[in-house]
Amino acid sequence: MPKSRNRYARAQARARYRKPKRRGGSFGWNMGIGLVAVVGIALLVWTVAGRRDEASAAPRAGNPATGEAGDHWHASLDVNVCGQWLGPAPQFETRADSSNIRVGIHTHGDGLIHIHPFNSSESGSHATLGRFLDYGGWSASSNSINLWAGADGQKVQEKNGDQCTMPDGTKGKGTLTWYVNQKKQSGNPADYHPKDQQRIALVFAPAGTTLASLGTPPNSQALQAPVDETPFSGGAPASGGAPSVPPSS
Repeated sequence: MPKSRNRYARAQARARYRKPKRRGGSFGWNMGIGLVAVVGIALLVWTVAGRRDEASAAPRAGNPATGEAGDHWHASLDVNVCGQWLGPAPQFETRADSSNIRVGIHTHGDGLIHIHPFNSSESGSHATLGRFLDYGGWSASSNSINLWAGADGQKVQEKNGDQCTMPDGTKGKGTLTWYVNQKKQSGNPADYHPKDQQRIALVFAPAGTTLASLGTPPNSQALQAPVDETPFSGGAPASGGAPSVPPSS
């Protein structure tokens, strides 16, 4: 057989041998692209569903359009500074930086955090202790507190390492700890999401001081019969009319 025919026959054989590989490679590539697309769609659906769950998570805001009532929770908040219990947070129902904006996370001066969100900016994951404090003009972090005035008329401003004198005269460097239902917590208390009927306590005292050694947090007793009204003290809102509800976010 002529050499040219041999070469042609070998070329045809190689072509037949390679075609299945090319078809197999194309099939695998298509499968890979399809798998990526399926995973991408699944992630998108999961993300959207997660956002919907977050938006409808408790505490839920009411719906004025339908008349559907939202959640209405109560949690007590106690603060102990160097062995002394701080009085209840002063009542407020509007933002500290804007008396014309009503807020659904507030207090009636009864030692309780009243949580009944007006809109999505206060509901679900947005309903935190930090938001309550911010509305009142205060703040807390994992190592400091900046709160309302104590019995001496001075605002409470403490940070880890500040000198702390206990009622028995012992002194030490203060450390901020916090508790929920008498259980010690970690992290930033401002990030905490209070639940209905929970008892929250912030304690600034020398290291080693326990909540149990300080006695029963006084405000926790108000949870037994919460009152959802602020006693009328006369006067009118600064705007001359009813404060507005904050817009939904």
